[in-house]
Amino acid sequence: MSIYPYKPLDTETETRVLEIEPGNYDDKIVCSLKHISLLTNPKFEALSYCWGNSMSGPPDEETLDKKVRTAVADSEKTITEELVYRDLEDHPQYQRIYYFSGGPRKPGRIHCDGIDMMVGGELYSVLKRLRPLPGSDLLVIWVDAVCINQFDLEERKLHVGNMSKIYENAEIVRIWLGEEVGSETQAFETLKEVAEKMVGLFNDKKLGGFERQDRFLHDQKIRGLHWDSLSELLGRSWFERVWVIQEIAKAAKATIHCGRIVWDWDTFALTINTMRIWDIDIFLWAASEPKAIEEIRLMRRLRSSRENSGSTPSPKLLETLQDSRKFKCTFPSDKIYGILGLVSDPECVEVDYSISPSEVFKRYTISYLKNHNSLDILYYCAKPKKKSELNLPSWVADWTQPCHHEPFVLLKLPSRAAGKSKIDIRFSHDHKSLHTRGKVLDSIEEVEPFRKIPRNSKMFHEEGQPFFQSRHVAWVEHNHREVSRKWVSNVLEVAFPNRVATPQSFEALWRAFICNRTQEGDIPSADWGQHFYRWVMSMTHDMSETGALKKKWKSETRNAYDLTEKASSEDPYEKSVRMTLCFNKAFGTWCYNRRFFRSKAGRFGWATDTAMAGDDICIFYGGDAPFVLRPDGSGRHEIIGDGYLHGFMDGEAMGADIEERDFHLI
Repeated sequence: MSIYPYKPLDTETETRVLEIEPGNYDDKIVCSLKHISLLTNPKFEALSYCWGNSMSGPPDEETLDKKVRTAVADSEKTITEELVYRDLEDHPQYQRIYYFSGGPRKPGRIHCDGIDMMVGGELYSVLKRLRPLPGSDLLVIWVDAVCINQFDLEERKLHVGNMSKIYENAEIVRIWLGEEVGSETQAFETLKEVAEKMVGLFNDKKLGGFERQDRFLHDQKIRGLHWDSLSELLGRSWFERVWVIQEIAKAAKATIHCGRIVWDWDTFALTINTMRIWDIDIFLWAASEPKAIEEIRLMRRLRSSRENSGSTPSPKLLETLQDSRKFKCTFPSDKIYGILGLVSDPECVEVDYSISPSEVFKRYTISYLKNHNSLDILYYCAKPKKKSELNLPSWVADWTQPCHHEPFVLLKLPSRAAGKSKIDIRFSHDHKSLHTRGKVLDSIEEVEPFRKIPRNSKMFHEEGQPFFQSRHVAWVEHNHREVSRKWVSNVLEVAFPNRVATPQSFEALWRAFICNRTQEGDIPSADWGQHFYRWVMSMTHDMSETGALKKKWKSETRNAYDLTEKASSEDPYEKSVRMTLCFNKAFGTWCYNRRFFRSKAGRFGWATDTAMAGDDICIFYGGDAPFVLRPDGSGRHEIIGDGYLHGFMDGEAMGADIEERDFHLI
């Protein structure tokens, strides 16, 4: 197979487009590469797709070479045989299962300017789908894998700067989710029914927000839709690819293509976004963890920012890195390079594919700390559960690793743990260590381990049946209650191991449970303790269990906060909603995907997922929130993540008799 002889681009504003000749689906793909200038308003389309595989979780090479046992049954007998996994792609009975499970598609051959070129299986599939039929005009489209000389690092660097211009100038961006391999038709039908239902509820001006939510969630037709199919669609690889953020945010118009199915992107994104805003996407969470929801919201928000550029400022790189943290890319450096065209401060990073991703991340961190007089970037550091492939110190955020919580500094939690102190940082000569000054406030005694992080309530269901019509629905609803009950019960066990609370410790607990802030950032009044009591009771007991917490906890606060015997004629459901809604929203805002802990001094707080007993809770001078650090036994520490420690969020430590010390971060 020949290597295409790319001609050098003449200017920094020039690129190439692929002109594809019309043909039937199975015809050879014949095309040509042409140079165009982005300054002349050329007419072309652009493709947004996944290089590797459209389905999430593709098998590794070792799995592809393993043998699997198969069985085909007819009316008389069952035929079993062993096949190599990768050979299932060519098997008439198992090809769809192979693709559905993430099996990669074979590369395809295109004929470009008289030269045969091999392209990836996904690209080959989409070119066959998008190619115009005989008698139509040429398809002029920009495709990164072909239009960029991937062997020329300087040209790749040049295109990173031009990528936003390319997608901004394209008449339409074609989003390729992959071929149809299962229940995609049911997924889009579900989305259509949801959109129509939401329009009807929205147009009913008599309904408030809660009433809309209630009617949607209890609509039997809605409950009977194929939510599992829609969840599977949202789990496709395209929704995790970092470059798609820019490709969609900059697009003048975009359409989704899934096999032969075509959908308008704006309608698709609006429907998913509205479901999240109304908090009616619970059915998607019930079927599996829909990773794409927040990603779609990010792309829609950035797209809206572009359309309202006069009134909405572009986001900063650091914030956008956190928002796009779940996205993936082939080259780790693209976690940064892939979003530079969207942010207001792209000059803080120089695109250079000749240096390692670890060095790219470290240089950005050092530059930020030196130029911003702020520790904010350190709050984005989070020790992952699995060891990273990158060799990074703990004080450099690894943007390739998932981070399931939001840093308090990004949430804008009102705090100034280090008071008005000034930043004091120094780097080692080899830039492997960071030195700073601060105080150790406390250490973790016990962490509540039961909470599922990330939230993932994937449940089994009968194949081909709508999720809420399967025989497992009762088990799912029961299991959700039991998970909530167990988690809250475990938190209370950690908080009060002797099952005794004083009025002071009870107040400390409920205030810590919402980081001592309402959803709006205000300090809650004392009656929020009643909200907490009701919230705990609703999570751990049936609402009909009068006085249940009295039986469970020996607490001096029970008479002050027990509402179970007051206003007993009030509807339990309405009472639960009224008393817990505000508290639950504040809890979800500040503590989502965090772990509750009790310190050695008996204080309560929140840490990141990988915190454990023995970790230190510290402040660095100039910092807003505490850090959770892990001592290595030789006087050095690694950053585990940011944290909340009740009673030490507003500079209290600066006036306390706590020894100052140096921190050597590795």
